[in-house]
Amino acid sequence: MATNNIKIAVFSDTHLHDLNRGVPYLQAIMARHAPDAAMVLHAGDVGDPELLLAFAEYPLRRVVGNTDVPCPGVGVQTVITLSGYAIGLQHGWGGRHEIEYKLREAFPEPLPDAIVYGHTHWPVCHRQAGVLMFNPGSCIDRRRAVHFTFGILELGDVLTGRIVNVDDLAATFLRP
Repeated sequence: MATNNIKIAVFSDTHLHDLNRGVPYLQAIMARHAPDAAMVLHAGDVGDPELLLAFAEYPLRRVVGNTDVPCPGVGVQTVITLSGYAIGLQHGWGGRHEIEYKLREAFPEPLPDAIVYGHTHWPVCHRQAGVLMFNPGSCIDRRRAVHFTFGILELGDVLTGRIVNVDDLAATFLRP
């Protein structure tokens, strides 16, 4: 596997249509927490597609979520291979207690090294039968989650993930 760490910023469920607040907010998250990211993944439910302009300086891979309008060339599921790791990306569906089972069934064998998903707005980072299950939560609409969050995957000798709390930036940029 890899010897140099590669950092990937991971977002989902941004659901924002206010570009005047959303783009600077997402840019601030990247500047503070992931300026050295090699790529951005978005697991669907973008909101206004122009919100993705916040990631213009990064390669972006994304999937369509259940609230997104169809977008040519953007599917509901993909697998990205980077630095020897296969990363599955899908928005997902169902409740947070069943979604991981459904996602594992949706990807063909052999399963990817990580499955990145969204939909529940609930941050998750754990291994299940050798697969890193990773949901970055939502940095904009936390619902019942405790914090506004996004995620970082690091690809090195081991594939790891971490959830990043961005409550302080959310308080600054998302005030009504």
